[in-house]
This record gives sequence, structure tokens and C-alpha cells, in this order.
Amino acid sequence: MSFEQRSNNDYQIFQYEWRFLRDALRGNTKIKSRGTEYLKFPNNLKKTGDNCDNYYDRFLKMTDFPELTTQALNAMLGLAASGENVITPEETLEDSSAMINDFYFKSLREILSMGRVGALIEIDDSKLGVKLLSYKTEDIIDWHIDQKGNVDFAVICQRYETFNEDTLTYDDEYNYLMLRLIDGVYTQELRDKDYNLITARQPRYKGNSLSFVPFYLLTTYNLNDEIRNSPLSPVAHLCLHIYRNVAIWNKLVATKGDPMLLFMGFNQRELENVNFGANNFVSTTTSKSDADAKLIEMQTGAEFVKQKVDHDIALAQAYAGKLLDVGGAKESGESLIQRRLMAEIGLKSIIYQLSQQYTKVLQDLSFIIGNPSYKDVTFSGFDEFSSKIQDVDDLMKASGLTINEIVSKQSLHDRAKDLGITKYSYDEELQRIAQEKNEL
Repeated sequence: MSFEQRSNNDYQIFQYEWRFLRDALRGNTKIKSRGTEYLKFPNNLKKTGDNCDNYYDRFLKMTDFPELTTQALNAMLGLAASGENVITPEETLEDSSAMINDFYFKSLREILSMGRVGALIEIDDSKLGVKLLSYKTEDIIDWHIDQKGNVDFAVICQRYETFNEDTLTYDDEYNYLMLRLIDGVYTQELRDKDYNLITARQPRYKGNSLSFVPFYLLTTYNLNDEIRNSPLSPVAHLCLHIYRNVAIWNKLVATKGDPMLLFMGFNQRELENVNFGANNFVSTTTSKSDADAKLIEMQTGAEFVKQKVDHDIALAQAYAGKLLDVGGAKESGESLIQRRLMAEIGLKSIIYQLSQQYTKVLQDLSFIIGNPSYKDVTFSGFDEFSSKIQDVDDLMKASGLTINEIVSKQSLHDRAKDLGITKYSYDEELQRIAQEKNEL
């Protein structure tokens, strides 16, 4: 059975999205290397013939993929790394604090990028040690969540390279790591490409086996939750729209006013080797006795496409530019502050959710090494970066919500208080605002 056939249904649905997000984060050069996967041949560009590659190459050079996706990710990570994380009790897992914090930031980067990351508590039988291993979401090809919300089965594709002595190159290889319970005991099975069993082991710490699978799916919502799109997905897809439309717009601008050769009496296939100007020719099939050709002026929809490009750029900046001063000359300082505020609210929520999930991982790790106070272990990611808001109206403006139509001031204020953006109750906030107005 093939790799794809063995994968989870959700894996098959999301695998293209994950590939695109990886490419978007690597930027313009990677996107362009994919060629027609992301930028199709336009309808009036020849797809066959000796010069088709040259035509497409010129078309490809008419655009660049915006780098907003990576900028947004780095800005959000910069905020998240601007303070210290907290593990309580402080003496718990003290020797592993560097490993824990490093794993947390790797997990946060992966969750912001892809929406999910796999975490495995790996037990080294010989050295009586434990460590945290992370797995990319696209390498977790199959999994099952039991009725209690825990992973009781998972298959991970482990990729590696081998050196080929004959070709003096590295070949891509992979095997499968299967995690499951056999007769109630946690078991690891290593299998080859064809799923044949290579080795099997039941990891033990100080002679004790486990009755659960120490593997976790960390997400932007809840532990072991269903797959959702990445927080950066809207940014990346808008950048893709911009990338495509700018190429079309530039081509339309370049050919506007150029003559177009109209062939009457021939179909497109019969004219596939015709070279004329910027490859601008059209054909209409009529009777051969009416065959004719004439020049017509090239009319384009460049202005319409330009409007679409401007609209997409504005939306992309509203997502990715929340944390960066990339709003353009027309954007006010107040608008930048509002966009930053909304981004921080979203990041704060993600950090809160990840902290709750990471606490469960660390409690299980503490349990495995025999800490009797494992239930007291907690983890809190740094989230004290939110901007100061003057009053409830600031949050209303930033969210774009309309009072009495979508949400009330008080309910929105209560949400802000839950997130730690303000320490005042709704009534205290109103009193403070009234007092400040009187003082003015």
C-alpha cells in the first residue's frame, strides 16, 4: 500500500496546504521554482512549440511573491520571545529548563506556521533519560484519538539521507515510526517503506513501562484537536493572489495598445507555431472560404486587475502588517496601533492555549521520571506584550465590530479582561473614562 493510501483522511485533505505554507515561508525564490504549480499559463500564452518556455519565463519574471508571510511569523515570534516563560514549581524539571523552553519556541513557530506540531516524550532506556522530540505536521501521516481525547495510535514518517557512493550524492530515504498500545503497554515499532516490521521496543524508565502513548498533537486550539488552517494561512493565500494578479496585470500593461492579429477561418491548434509580437493572436473558426487575417487594437482589463491587486495588498497588510509598519503612506498611526493590538490579542490567545497543552506534556514527563508532585507542574508562555488601550472604544475600533449589531461593549470588554489586556472591570473602566474626561 502506498504512502498516501495509508494516511489519515485529514492528512490527505491538508497536505497540499502544508506544502504551500512551507513554500510561502521560504519566499519568492521557492515559490517561483514551483513554476506552473502556483502561476499557471495564461490563456493567451502558447503552451506548445519551440518558444513556449521562453514565453513562460518572461511571464514568470513579471511578478514576485510578497514576503509578508515570513515577516509576520518573525514579528509574532519576536513578541513571544520578549520575556520569560514560567514553569511552576520552580524546582520542578529545573535541570531540563533549557530543553523545555527551546522545545516550546520550536512548537510555537510550527503552530503559527502550520497550525499543528507533534510532540513525543522519548525515553532512552540505556541512559535513563527523557527528551522532547518535535515532528512536523506533514510527517504525522496517521493518528487516532481515543474517547478521553488522548492519542492512542500514531504513525510518523521519519525522513533521512543516505550517501550514495556510486553517484557521490545524498539520496532521500524514509521509514515509519508506529506508536501504539499492545496489550495495554506503550510500544514503538520501526517499519520500512513497505511497512514491514524492522524492530519493536517497549520503552521503560527505571524498569517501568507506560500504559499510555506519550505523543501529543499541539494545536492553536486544544490538545489533540482536529486539524484547522494555520494562523498564517490567510496571509499566505492573499500573497499568492497578489503574486498571480501582478503577473497578469504587468502582462496586460505591457501589451496594451499592441496590435493583435485576428485569424478568421483557423483554429488555435492550426496556429500554434505562429509568432507575432508578444504572442498576441486570436482565432475564430469559420468556413475556410472566409479565411482572413487582420490587425486589431489590443484592449486589456489592466485597470480592473490593478484594482484587484490593490485590494489584495490592503487585505494582506491588514493580516501580516498588524505587527509591522508596512501599511503604506495612506495609513494613519492610529490604524497601525489598532492592527497591532488585534494581532497581539490573537497571539496572546494562541500562547494561552499552547501553555495549557504544554502543561499536560510536562506533567506526563514529570510523571514518567517519578515526580510525585507531577500534577502541580504548570507552564506559562510569556504573554505580557499587549498594547495599552485607553478605553473600550479602542478595542471596538480595532476589531471592526459594530456596537449593538455584533457584540456589546461590555461583552467585548469582558473578553479583553480575560485575556489580560485590561485589569479593570467594565464599571471601573467607565468610571475611569468619565473621570479622565472631567479632568480634561
